[in-house]
Amino acid sequence: MAFHPLLPLLAAGDKQGNFSLWNIEDKSAATFSIHSQYISALHWREHALTTASYDGSIRMLDINQGQWTEVQGLSPDIEISAMDCCQDAR
Repeated sequence: MAFHPLLPLLAAGDKQGNFSLWNIEDKSAATFSIHSQYISALHWREHALTTASYDGSIRMLDINQGQWTEVQGLSPDIEISAMDCCQDAR
């Protein structure tokens, strides 16, 4: 689980690779199937959320555009069990 540092948003991932985003103020929610295995890490920065998974992928959600982007160049043979990001998302 990860709270957005400035906005009333809460993100959570599950063991099946599903991701939910809640707006705490109006109690609305959206759920996405973005990974095929356990979501192991969530990290917010300004208007983006980065997720990592045991399926070996890292994805970024631009909350302004509502679009997911997969980080390229990762080996499909790895399981990502933890992740952190710099403020400039490197």
